[in-house]
Amino acid sequence: MGRIPEMYVVALGSLKAGCVFTPLAPGSGADALAECLSAGDARVLVTTPILFRRTIAEMLDRLPDLELVLIVGATEDSLAEALLPKSDLTPTVMSFGVFISEGHDTFEAAPTPPDAPALLHFTSERRGDRRGVLQVHDTVVAQVASAATVLDLGRDDVYWCTAEPGSAASTSYGMIAPLVLGVTAIVDEAEFDARRLYGILADQSVEVLYTDADAVQLLQRNGPAMAPASFDRLRLVASIGEALDTTSARRISEVFGVPVVPGPDQWPR
Repeated sequence: MGRIPEMYVVALGSLKAGCVFTPLAPGSGADALAECLSAGDARVLVTTPILFRRTIAEMLDRLPDLELVLIVGATEDSLAEALLPKSDLTPTVMSFGVFISEGHDTFEAAPTPPDAPALLHFTSERRGDRRGVLQVHDTVVAQVASAATVLDLGRDDVYWCTAEPGSAASTSYGMIAPLVLGVTAIVDEAEFDARRLYGILADQSVEVLYTDADAVQLLQRNGPAMAPASFDRLRLVASIGEALDTTSARRISEVFGVPVVPGPDQWPR
């Protein structure tokens, strides 16, 4: 899924239930998704009608262990089932909303020791052979510590992480760390746009921006003229993924009027 509320519901619900949460980028092709789902022994997949039709339906015959597909935005079981050709191999397909409505009114979080698996991320295909990286529940200690120090996040801050859904940064620093720290986190479903980014920074009084190098470079080339004279509340910009070169970091710092630093994912482990 993209940056929609249900993605966060699924992530937090999975962790509370003691499951392993595996975010997958919505732009991934069928082969890449099938590889990740198979390697992760996935039993449940949550997606949207568009992504189901475009990518997932064609690969289900390669995933015999998949038991359940939940489709966000399908309001009735009949709608969800109509998206899937009948066969002996197909998993159960139903509306995410119907599935949630049939749940219990009360819930007790599963007890999880520190070394219990929590998150499974897959590295980008651009970096060579794709690998699965498993994180345990105790990882939250490092996530929170690095967010508090590198990103300077504290309770009552307004913070925006624009990391791509499916990335480790999106999960660790877009969901988990800000929630544990008591931070107000901005989520925007739309694709990157310089004018929109500046508007949200100003309208929502964002204090810390954690964004990827590609977006920073687009801002550098196309965005300076659109920027307001100043950002009253913004105090720090951090970059995700590839480290910015000195020239790019300096130019972006001049646009925002604040320091630009490497994000937690760029620091040595």
